[in-house]
Amino acid sequence: MTLVLRSVVVIGLGSALCCGFAAAAGARELLILEAGGIRDSGHDVEQLVDDLLTQEGAFSGLAVQPAYDATLDYLGIHKAMVMSASAFGTSVVLSIPSTGFSRTFTGTSPNDVENQVEDFLKDDGARQLAKFYQETNARSELALLDGNPRSTTALFARGAFDRFGLGARRAGAGYDQVHVAEWGHVDLGLSAGGGAVDVDHFGSLYVADAALTLGGDLGSGAGVDLTLLGQYRDYDGASIYDAGLELGIPILLVRPGADGALRWTVTPFVQTGGGGSRNLLAGGFMVGGGGVSSLSYRFDYLELTMGNELAYYGGVPLGKIGGIRIETELDRWITRNGMKAVVYPAGVPGVSIEAGIALTHFLDGAAAVDSYASPFAGVAVELHRSVRLRVGWESDFGKNDYAAYTGRVDLGFEF
Repeated sequence: MTLVLRSVVVIGLGSALCCGFAAAAGARELLILEAGGIRDSGHDVEQLVDDLLTQEGAFSGLAVQPAYDATLDYLGIHKAMVMSASAFGTSVVLSIPSTGFSRTFTGTSPNDVENQVEDFLKDDGARQLAKFYQETNARSELALLDGNPRSTTALFARGAFDRFGLGARRAGAGYDQVHVAEWGHVDLGLSAGGGAVDVDHFGSLYVADAALTLGGDLGSGAGVDLTLLGQYRDYDGASIYDAGLELGIPILLVRPGADGALRWTVTPFVQTGGGGSRNLLAGGFMVGGGGVSSLSYRFDYLELTMGNELAYYGGVPLGKIGGIRIETELDRWITRNGMKAVVYPAGVPGVSIEAGIALTHFLDGAAAVDSYASPFAGVAVELHRSVRLRVGWESDFGKNDYAAYTGRVDLGFEF
């Protein structure tokens, strides 16, 4: 999956450059650490904090200072963490203002203190980090797990909505085939996309995602879909990975007749997966699910579809993996609602043109981008009776001038 995601990012990079989303001169860094009049920045939390506590690299000058205060700006959050050192770095108080956490580490040398802090964050401090990340979801447009259009929860909710809501299998053209409507079918689908994120003061924010779906209807009004989904984010050099597994059960409540006019499908689904970044020392694991409704009506050369989704995601503790304890603080409801219009041009068989918009809301808790609109457009072509290619574009627009732009390619095979 990682190789697929990395290859797809080429699409996004090309689209971003065409639209002028190359890194802006003077864009701020993801992480900024200041201590004793010394400032360093970058995209690797562990490296910055290690240099600070061991008084090496950019912070080597701290070795002659008996006491100093340090502040870490994290993904745009000012003073997200505060460290106060005394006794030439052999005593350090680590504080997280947003959660109220504070702890003192005392050792025989700066290196000893650094080892204590590292061991704490890998084990007993996992719960404190999980609480900190939950606050980050509410305050940063670049948070990993939740609270913005490219977060892990948004990826999962958007994927289910696209597959079972506005992008439900069997468009009107498909139902015109009587054998499909009566006997069912099996589908294999690949969806991929990539592009750029635009957030004030930051530059070089790129994303790519992909999904592989196998499923179909069994002729009884119900079906089964199994999907592998993933996402790769490159935020100014920091690599972030998401991966998940989804099971959906599409239930056809209103089956179209020979004219293929009206269709209504309701799909309950469950998902599990997570996201993480070694560079940002952040991540978590979740389990969720919900339901999607897709209601369509086909006129002669026009089909209108309305999609509605309600999903929930909760954090799951994984215990220790590779010597690191993983905790996740997450309790999130998400709604996604949208409309799509598809035009089938007269005299051009196998071609359709579509456009629409979806609205997403993060409920039951604060989110950095609590609501956003996602307009989209695309063109689909039947390359063969059983092969369909779609090329499209989608954007996300939220508060604080948040914007994301992605190109998409979908390839479907019917058996």
